[in-house]
Amino acid sequence: MAYQVGRVLHERFALPVTVVGPDISEDSFFQYAVRFPVLSPDMLPGVIREHDILVATGGFARYWLGLQLKCLKICYVQSVSSYSVLDGFYDVYAFSARFVQDYALKHFNVSGPVINPSINTKLFDGGINWDDRDNSFMALSYKQ
Repeated sequence: MAYQVGRVLHERFALPVTVVGPDISEDSFFQYAVRFPVLSPDMLPGVIREHDILVATGGFARYWLGLQLKCLKICYVQSVSSYSVLDGFYDVYAFSARFVQDYALKHFNVSGPVINPSINTKLFDGGINWDDRDNSFMALSYKQ
C-alpha cells in the first residue's frame, strides 16, 4: 500500500519517489507499474530532509524512524503481526481495518482513520463466476 501511495503522488503531483527497503524485482508476486530508486532503511536518516514525506507501514517500526526524522511521517498499518511494538512517533496513522485500528489504540494508544486497501479487480477478469465453480473441493489458507 505504501508503494501505491508513492505511485499516486508521483503520477498525479509529479513528486519524486524513492522506495525504502529491498529492491522490488520484476519477478515479484505483486505488480508495480513504476520502478522507483531504492534506498536502504539504514541510510534514510542521513538522506531524508525536513520537507520530505515518509509513507511507511507498521513493519518499519523496528527502525524507530519516528523520533529520528524531522519530515512528515505517515504510517499505514496493515496488520497486527508485522511489528512487536508500533513506533508511536509518526505524525499520522491510518489503518487497513477496524480490527487493526482497535488493536493499535488498545496496545499503543495510537489512533487514526481506517482506509481500506485498494484491490486491483483486473486480476479477477476472465475468471469463473462463483456460482459456476465446482463444489467438490475447498482450498484453505491461514497464518500461524
